[in-house]
Amino acid sequence: MIELLIILMYLTVGVAIVATAWSTLRRIKMLGHTSGKRHGIPVRKINICVIIGVSLSLVLSYAFANTAPIAINTLKYSDVVWLRLSNMFVLTGELAVGVATAAMAYCFFKTGNIRESLRSLLPRRFSRNTK
Repeated sequence: MIELLIILMYLTVGVAIVATAWSTLRRIKMLGHTSGKRHGIPVRKINICVIIGVSLSLVLSYAFANTAPIAINTLKYSDVVWLRLSNMFVLTGELAVGVATAAMAYCFFKTGNIRESLRSLLPRRFSRNTK
């Protein structure tokens, strides 16, 4: 039973890697087919920054990950690859939450009105003032 779970875990990780690579390659391929701006927003620049930022974050967090063995429920885990991978995803997730928080704070300070900033995030059909 344990062997089946391990095989399914490796299969899940493999499918996730393939899906991520396919999605990234598709996004890079689509960048050349767009004009670069949609409604005055530089979509191409944002896509390129997101792709480079996430890739750089994954590589750097894997390279500088802590590989010291950890003890969970009195069991010691010391496999360096899995320690690095888990630390990589945790650090990249923390960075993404931090960047999203900073972007929201920037939006609030730029507009000067927290209520208006939050209302601008909602689709028109959910906001009170539909014009």
